[in-house]
Amino acid sequence: KDGASRPAKSVFFFPIGPFIQSLYARPDLVPFLYNDTEDGRPSGHVTRSRGWKAKITDNPHMSDDHRNLGLVGGTDGVPFFNDQRRSGWPYVLRVANLPDKLSMHMSNVHLHLLSASEHWAVDGDAGVLRRIVRGPKTLQAHLAVIVDDLRQVYLRGVRCTDASIGRGMPGGAHTQ
Repeated sequence: KDGASRPAKSVFFFPIGPFIQSLYARPDLVPFLYNDTEDGRPSGHVTRSRGWKAKITDNPHMSDDHRNLGLVGGTDGVPFFNDQRRSGWPYVLRVANLPDKLSMHMSNVHLHLLSASEHWAVDGDAGVLRRIVRGPKTLQAHLAVIVDDLRQVYLRGVRCTDASIGRGMPGGAHTQ
């Protein structure tokens, strides 16, 4: 009615690049990030799977540098309040390179995208916009944003300072 254009849906997006940089800025964590680490992880760990072998170990692009990360993503609807009506869809990435205890610690998990379970829809009878609260019918638009970000990181990489390398060494921490 007011003639203003509004997006049907808004999401909160947090690029993966700064998260990866923050991981490599932690000298205590860096040795666990290497994709060729053999540190006694159990047989059920993702780094021991056929999928890891195919996607990381046997992939010349990923195995080229042992600091390349394997990521595991997931999402599900989460209620925001006790009414169980208003909810959101957090898209979370965890680092598969890490041992399970570290990979599931909140400081090592990245919230990639957050989408509320509501959108605007035109009420044709009243000629106004109404807020509709329900889960998404498809996650395709959300995944397109995430895939674009991950694809850019895969192809271009993320420039990081490896905090486990001594000051003054190539690729190591800088003196400011």
